Amino acid sequence: PVLRTAMESEDRETAARARVIVEAHLRRDLERQFRKLAATKEEKIDLEHGMWLISRLVNPLCAKDQLEAELDAIAKQVKLALAQHDLKRADPKLVVETISRVLFKDLGFAGNTTNYRHPDNSSLERVLQTRRGLPILVSHVVVAIADRVEVPIVGIGIPGRYMAKYDGMQAPAGFPKADVLIDPFGGRLIEEEDIRRMVHGFDPQIHLVPSTKLATLVRMLSNLQSHFAYVGNNGASEQTGKFRALLMASMPPE
Repeated sequence: PVLRTAMESEDRETAARARVIVEAHLRRDLERQFRKLAATKEEKIDLEHGMWLISRLVNPLCAKDQLEAELDAIAKQVKLALAQHDLKRADPKLVVETISRVLFKDLGFAGNTTNYRHPDNSSLERVLQTRRGLPILVSHVVVAIADRVEVPIVGIGIPGRYMAKYDGMQAPAGFPKADVLIDPFGGRLIEEEDIRRMVHGFDPQIHLVPSTKLATLVRMLSNLQSHFAYVGNNGASEQTGKFRALLMASMPPE
């Protein structure tokens, strides 16, 4: 805390020296955290914690409690919009439409179509600030909010266009056990046929299965590694690749 205060000093040398020390400490801590994550069993992985670690690759000073507070505030807004529904009996499609309206229309979350390959699109911190990001990041904003309001929305690793879905197997009694598919990048509900037209080789038996937490984090790191290289930050790309390799080594063989 003293060093963080010193980083705000009006004396430029004091501020610069404090930043060097803090960032060196944070780099060591980040490696320790990724090693710990790689050693964690799938069922024990906290996906939001992993997304925070990835955000720290973009901004070493990213604060976890700030991310949680922002997600909690959005979830509170969604919960108010859902107050008219009894979630244990409500039509899943109506529930998803309500969540989508708040996130995509009211709050303006969408895919970043103008600067797609910028590293900020892989940072939860920056996506919450700008309301723009990669499909996988916007999808997992939706998932994080759904978790908070107890709606069974999960991420699905469709090739080239990560999406999310309401898990139809958890639909209330009286409703078909059918998924409700969400394209967060475009901010809309979508049908299987739409995905089939968009994605070559789409197979619902494979690609609509919920993505594991570890596979999700590896995919996020793959994107970030590529985009750091694209903007010429080769050091950050190399570091990101190192952490990606740590997690990949923990993945079960296919």
